[in-house]
Amino acid sequence: MPQIVVKGIDSVEAMDQIERLLGPDAMILETVRRNNMIEITATDEFAPRPTATAKQAPPPMPEQTGGTEFAAMLAQTLKNNTKIPHTRYLPTRVAR
Repeated sequence: MPQIVVKGIDSVEAMDQIERLLGPDAMILETVRRNNMIEITATDEFAPRPTATAKQAPPPMPEQTGGTEFAAMLAQTLKNNTKIPHTRYLPTRVAR
């Protein structure tokens, strides 16, 4: 990937040079300040984006990951008419 380095007294001047040399689609690789000057390293070639070789499987649905154990526990709790854990955090009265 060919790179150029331009220097300017400020970033506006350096970017004007980049745009004049590489065009408006130039990619900035680095910007540094050295000796009271701005140095911008840029290129007009872009690295290709990696492409997916195979589609990833979607995450499993809850019923495929043991959700039946939770459903059984909930059913047993409701059947026994016992309090569900952490009910102390729920309001006991509704304000009217």
